[in-house]
Amino acid sequence: MINKIFSGLMKPEYLLRPNQLVHRLTHKIPDNQTLELTLPWNSKFELKSSDDIGRSIYHLGFYELSLSELIWRAIEKSDSFIDVGTNIGYFTSMALANTKFQGPVISFEPHPELYQAAKKNIERTGNSSRVTFHEYALSDQDGEATLFIPLEMETNNGLASLEKPEDGVGSEIKVAIKKLDDLIDQNIKHVIKIDTEGHEAGVLKGATQALSSGALEVVFFEEHAKPSEAQTFSILKDHDYDIYRIDRSFWGPKLVDPNAPTSAKKWQPTNYVAIKKGNQNYGSLYDSGWKIISDN
Repeated sequence: MINKIFSGLMKPEYLLRPNQLVHRLTHKIPDNQTLELTLPWNSKFELKSSDDIGRSIYHLGFYELSLSELIWRAIEKSDSFIDVGTNIGYFTSMALANTKFQGPVISFEPHPELYQAAKKNIERTGNSSRVTFHEYALSDQDGEATLFIPLEMETNNGLASLEKPEDGVGSEIKVAIKKLDDLIDQNIKHVIKIDTEGHEAGVLKGATQALSSGALEVVFFEEHAKPSEAQTFSILKDHDYDIYRIDRSFWGPKLVDPNAPTSAKKWQPTNYVAIKKGNQNYGSLYDSGWKIISDN
């Protein structure tokens, strides 16, 4: 038991930020409450203690540290950051906090309650004028679609999707959908993060012009299917992207072969990064270390 507790605390979020470790050891997360916390980059942030994102930020200070680290590095070399599936605004807030990135942020969140929560959190950054925030979903066409809200939404508010869940639908709402190609400047370079709970391929199908031209230089995306079966992989490979799975070690994130064996102890979603072939601007993505921690 002692070894299990000790290993649980051997994380860079704790050992490189001793105050966070003290907080973890001395504070128990309140049940089912709305909390206001200060993120590592000093932005005030409101979240729910019952939600996966809320619990992670409360305990660790960060959500998905490896993904956060790589986006933090990538946006420093880009003109714009696109946050697809903004949820409560964590990654948008993070992008605004990086002083080496001064470009615009384009955020998309179709769920009405999450949109309002994210909007509130983004306004707290003091830099909301840099954000274009859309209350609709991205897909491969323009029009209207059903947003399925699963039963587990109370404990993980990031599960709403245009793809119908297999294990039960709690409710449904109609949302507007649009294609990314029609919404962004194709003449500048973008870093994009896509987390749409199974509809990532649909988002990419609506961005084929930006993929072909290389306007989307780096694509961060979540994928639950095997790489050999995932449409996201087929689309990105057809548009000349190299794809890596994002893993982590104590010493920093790691970009590995998507087909490499995964750790049995993996406790966060499987994220990947696709980099346009021949692009030399993002060598820092392969470096060790936690810049997002040292910068803050």
